[in-house]
Amino acid sequence: MHLVITIPAFNEEKTIGKVIDEIVSDSANRDRLNVFSIEISDLEHEADVIRAQAEKELALSPLSSIPDFRAFLAVKGLNDILEKITDHTKHCAVVAVSMARQEA
Repeated sequence: MHLVITIPAFNEEKTIGKVIDEIVSDSANRDRLNVFSIEISDLEHEADVIRAQAEKELALSPLSSIPDFRAFLAVKGLNDILEKITDHTKHCAVVAVSMARQEA
């Protein structure tokens, strides 16, 4: 599975792996990398807002709307996994920019 980020400013799609390859081969454009990192950070923030809203709605929903406790745990577990993925992606982007700066 690859997370593909679309960078509207450059009308371009990138994966974290592709960015790392560019840094290693020294073909990374530092300005584009910074935009990429900012875009990922913004998306991660959006994901945090969506998760907080979903958890709030789940907590406020009547018990009858949740079929059983296992369903509740499944939704909560999915939210936790998505949170870890977005946090890890943001961390990778920050490390990629840091690596590019050190290579410069």
